[in-house]
Amino acid sequence: MNERSASIAPTRQLTWPLHAARVTFLLAALCAFATPAIFWLQGAIGLAAGGTAALTCIGASVLAFVASRRLAAAGQPVAATLLATTLRMALPLAMAVFLCVEGGLLFQAGAVIYLLGFYIAALVLDTWHAVAAVTTSPVRAGGHKHA
Repeated sequence: MNERSASIAPTRQLTWPLHAARVTFLLAALCAFATPAIFWLQGAIGLAAGGTAALTCIGASVLAFVASRRLAAAGQPVAATLLATTLRMALPLAMAVFLCVEGGLLFQAGAVIYLLGFYIAALVLDTWHAVAAVTTSPVRAGGHKHA
């Protein structure tokens, strides 16, 4: 090991509260941006539909992040990726199915459309965090440290 590789400090890993704060901030910003139009078009029920969709996607994102980090720390990166993908997709999908089957005011207000929009926004942020974690890691795929 040379002096340069010995001086590489471990990177600061993103913690789940910070991830939750970032996802919440992004989706809250999207809600704030869309709120006037939603309220003008649909009233209070539209805001409830948007809020329900945002909270579902925030919960799925944070749960997937926590599960992924725990399995990755246990040395199972493939299982971590598969579980995170499943959780991130299954919770909003289950909510969409529930809304479609149940019908009701949230469905009529377009909660499934809002769910899709917030899901895509959360997925972009989750992917960005995952790529940033891999590219800033001091260990490469072969298990060797950067030189």
